[in-house]
Amino acid sequence: MENDLRGSLQEAKAIESLIRESEIVIFGAGNTSVLYAECFENEKINIKFFCDNNKNKQGKIFMGKEVISPCDVKERCINPIVFILSMNPEMCLEIKMQCDQLGLKSEMFDKLIFSRHEEEIMDNYSMLDDVSKKVYEDIILARINGTVMNYENISKDGQYFCIAPFMRNRPKEVFVDCGAFVGDTVEKYIWNKTAVFDKIYAFEPNKKNYSAMCTRIKRLNEEWGLPEEKIIPVFAGIGKANGKVFVENESEAESSTTTRLSSNGKGEVNIYSLDNFFEDKNVGFIKADIEGFEKDMIKGAEQLIKRSHPVIAVCIYHNANDMYSIMQMIKKYDAGYRFAIRHHSYEYCETVLYAW
Repeated sequence: MENDLRGSLQEAKAIESLIRESEIVIFGAGNTSVLYAECFENEKINIKFFCDNNKNKQGKIFMGKEVISPCDVKERCINPIVFILSMNPEMCLEIKMQCDQLGLKSEMFDKLIFSRHEEEIMDNYSMLDDVSKKVYEDIILARINGTVMNYENISKDGQYFCIAPFMRNRPKEVFVDCGAFVGDTVEKYIWNKTAVFDKIYAFEPNKKNYSAMCTRIKRLNEEWGLPEEKIIPVFAGIGKANGKVFVENESEAESSTTTRLSSNGKGEVNIYSLDNFFEDKNVGFIKADIEGFEKDMIKGAEQLIKRSHPVIAVCIYHNANDMYSIMQMIKKYDAGYRFAIRHHSYEYCETVLYAW
């Protein structure tokens, strides 16, 4: 398996010659591209246009570039190459077929990123157990090729709780839910731990999600006979430093909330680093699904990780950089951590790194 993965990453490097000769068009002017902004910047991707089938987006400016119709790419570009950005493998196949019909060269954008970071990926691979190696290789290759995950490598077990160290009851454990949405993971945590824990801190920056979570917490307190101070909802996000942001789509109950720096104070919420929020307190379990801010969360929890050595279940699927960099960051902060990877979706979403 190791040779297969390395061989595929090395073969993918041929894409660099196409870039040197082509103008780059990104297919997809939506949330996935927003989540990839860091990749574009770090990898110095010179984007000519975005293209999208949505006519309402065409002719508008998105992330500083014009959005054009796929039908206009050949007319507007010199020797274009179209990079596909989608978390849905069926959609990737449809876009690939559309590009073929239009006579456009197309590749998965992740193919470029992963080929450039072969060594980090292979170092991660070397630290995994055999099951995790299969999962990691499968999702990397699926995202390189725009294909469906191997179903046998998709975990049917409970997300965030499917590795033994994450199942154990610890009476003094403090659980921190970063990106708590409507409290669904809080409820799963209580059921998995049979309400054996010290405290739960649930961070959610979306106003409607937060309100729904508070309603759920009241029900959980009644059903489990818990005192109110056991579960603490926090209307805030998590980042690398304390600050403020405003939340887009704050009126919608959705987990894919996008946050960005506020220019006018509208919808403003606090952002905390875990180091600052918990200061010298210990934390036993951190879960994070925060729409591309996971690396910032890890950066802002460096001292907590070194002090408390919490078990960490963190999503690494939001952009290609996270698939190799987050494990490297945790290893840098504490070389004693062990790692596993499980994938919990039929799409490219819900890849979780388990560290303990």
